[in-house]
Amino acid sequence: MDSYYKTNLKSYSFAVLESSRFQNLLCDSFALRWLNSLTCDLQKKSKKVAHIHDVWNSGFGVVSLSVFQNVNSAEAFTREAAMIDALGLEHLTNCVRGKCYGVAKDWDKTRLRCYGAFLLLSAMQILLIEGERQIRPNHLSK
Repeated sequence: MDSYYKTNLKSYSFAVLESSRFQNLLCDSFALRWLNSLTCDLQKKSKKVAHIHDVWNSGFGVVSLSVFQNVNSAEAFTREAAMIDALGLEHLTNCVRGKCYGVAKDWDKTRLRCYGAFLLLSAMQILLIEGERQIRPNHLSK
């Protein structure tokens, strides 16, 4: 997430509609599942890496939110694909949509997007509870 574009979601008053918080989260999301190999990825030229450098050059960190841990690979890939479908690949720096497994591989686009929206809303609620952690270049091991 772009920390320099977003309003700190946690500091929002509880009077602010949850839909406004959710819209802010969605607008600030630019990549899903990138932190695991961030150090290696930074050596490559890509839209995602350029965006990360833009955030850092503006004096901010990239917000990393780790959610939905302790699930098997098939479930993790399915959740990622659903969230990408909900956000729209054209709004992300991800290069591919992702693949669904299990019963979700037979879902229609509407059901998959609804599931993705539910997962994104859950991610926002986790962010509000835990707060943001900005990743800056000095946080990465070389």
